Amino acid sequence: MNVLAFGEILFDCYPTDEKIGGAPFNFCAHLAQLGANSYLYSAVGNDNLGKKALEKALFFGVNTRYIQTSKAHPTGICKVSYQGDTPTYDLSRISAYDAISFQPLLPTHSFDLLYFGTLALREERSEKTLEQLLSHGKFGTVFFDINLRQNYFSKETVEKGLVASDIVKMNREEFAYVKEISATKATDNQTALQKISTLYGIKTAILTLDKEGACVYDKEKGFFFAPPKETSFVSAVGAGDSFCACFLYHLFHGASILTALDKASTLSSYVVSREEAVPAYPDWLKQELKSV
Repeated sequence: MNVLAFGEILFDCYPTDEKIGGAPFNFCAHLAQLGANSYLYSAVGNDNLGKKALEKALFFGVNTRYIQTSKAHPTGICKVSYQGDTPTYDLSRISAYDAISFQPLLPTHSFDLLYFGTLALREERSEKTLEQLLSHGKFGTVFFDINLRQNYFSKETVEKGLVASDIVKMNREEFAYVKEISATKATDNQTALQKISTLYGIKTAILTLDKEGACVYDKEKGFFFAPPKETSFVSAVGAGDSFCACFLYHLFHGASILTALDKASTLSSYVVSREEAVPAYPDWLKQELKSV
């Protein structure tokens, strides 16, 4: 499985520590641990954090061929705090990932999946680069993990992403926003996901529901639900990224939607029990996550 993720690579800054992050990076790093060929299309600053980010990418097995180094902008940072169990994010501006320039993919590179979210589209330069990638790249499937952050999104950006995508992932808040901008009145998840998918031409819609599990609507196969896994909570940072990576990895390797949901729930429940967004996988977890 060959995957290209477009968007931010940054450092999540806690009161006493800093950890590598950014949803596209987390997504790539989890896929690399699962066995995929993961490439990140991003930018870091010509600074110590940028050097550290590149080292971390290589450590996790993420290919850095399409990570640019900016002399004009610093590596992105995000201050993380909590309101109860819910993480809140204070993102820096302007960062290197806001100015990702277009560089053509190598002629030998084609990808099964292209990933993107909304944060790296907050500035026109990176947004235009994604548009060029979508026009010129070879992608079997386009995946949109909405990832609404602070006020760095617009109705236009979200709707363009929905239209461009085959698979979309939303959490509760993002689902509520998409229902609002699409004027979807349905109150039950199944009907609402079906209506949104039909409106925007989405093949598969994923909805994560925190402690209530997750569900998927597929236009050909119908509606599926996975209950939550029992776990001890430490941090929700990166949980959604791990869920998406694991679900798609198994789906692309022939697993049923229910099996892919179950394995994704297993991984995300492990991630929330750790502080890191991309913790190392113990042997028992590797066994649980083996492709079917």
